[in-house]
Amino acid sequence: DYRIIGWTPDGKNVVFRGNRLPWGARMGRYYQVPVAGGLETPLAMPETGGGDLSPDGRKVAYTPIDREFRTWKRYRGGTAQDVRLFDLETGEERNLTSFEGTDRRPMWIGDRVVFSSDRDRVLNLYALDPATGDVETWTEHRDYDVRRPNTDGRRIVYEVGGELWLLDPETRETRP
Repeated sequence: DYRIIGWTPDGKNVVFRGNRLPWGARMGRYYQVPVAGGLETPLAMPETGGGDLSPDGRKVAYTPIDREFRTWKRYRGGTAQDVRLFDLETGEERNLTSFEGTDRRPMWIGDRVVFSSDRDRVLNLYALDPATGDVETWTEHRDYDVRRPNTDGRRIVYEVGGELWLLDPETRETRP
């Protein structure tokens, strides 16, 4: 249940999610560990699911609840995920999304937070501007969910119907 989240922008630390909270064996938190060796240190959020550090390393877009491995589709209950923004310098946190269903797997592309959501009944990718709250639809798959999206900060790769797809954020073009 350990998951690599990514690198700190300076490349000196790896950020990972570790399930080791005292109140639940399946609940996790983000830690950073030096590449050169040493002990990990926790990031400030008490409980985390999927997420990503901002390009400048000052903020984290994340979900506090981890439901990535659940099989529920179009869930609207109490553990539906919202994307939150946590400022590592000030400790301030705010919700970026408030959809009653699933918003998950947030990742940064420039100054936008891209995430998957089932707001149109199938998981697709959406981009949110944290400054304005404006949300744009970036993919429109209809038959299968967008699964496990990931980014190198310039492109997004994800799975749809057992195929890997590539999204170019500049043009919004997708291809298998």
